[in-house]
Amino acid sequence: MKNFIVFIVLSFIGVGIVQAHPTSYEGGFSLMGEMSPRSKQLTFIYSPYYWLGLGAVVSEMRADEDDPKEESYIYGAQIGWLAKRWNLEEAQANLYFVGGPGWAVQKGLYENEGLVYRYGVQADYETRRIFTFVRFIEARYFKGHAVVDNKIDLAVGFAPYLAEFKELNSWFILEASADSEFEEVSFTPTLKFFYKNYLWTVGQSLRGATQLGFMVRI
Repeated sequence: MKNFIVFIVLSFIGVGIVQAHPTSYEGGFSLMGEMSPRSKQLTFIYSPYYWLGLGAVVSEMRADEDDPKEESYIYGAQIGWLAKRWNLEEAQANLYFVGGPGWAVQKGLYENEGLVYRYGVQADYETRRIFTFVRFIEARYFKGHAVVDNKIDLAVGFAPYLAEFKELNSWFILEASADSEFEEVSFTPTLKFFYKNYLWTVGQSLRGATQLGFMVRI
């Protein structure tokens, strides 16, 4: 399934940490993508309720961006649950749980494939000026519970100016990503733009890796 059409699409649109919500507004749809030289991901979500997101996720990871032989793919269901939302006077905070079953294929040194389960947690806090975000996602095989992939994402940013919802909103963000063992950490200065139901990001890590991003809500 390496040539699955989703990856053809992803190769053109690309994404970094979008910091998008795992649920949409009630009755709404969300399409999100993430891409860096070592990973690509596309997620589609429908929310029958504002606190519940149901959909699918397709992802590709490389152990080494210069070695296409060391690859892993995950095709799975996506379930997002808004566990708690804090609507403060001048801020909002959210706590989400995400996960779902799927199928993984690993190629290279650790060749394997089979049913997997994904699980994770995500939280954010933002005002009109300040933005913070943290997310942990892990995928494991049902048989033997070996780890397929895991990742920790952190982000903090600020808005250089205040804008209304129907105007272009911009953010300067510093992102940090690592695996659960913190064996390899990358830092990426990023620009985030939000206009009505459209969000996109562009950044470049301190190692020179370009990251792009998008989210569309319908």
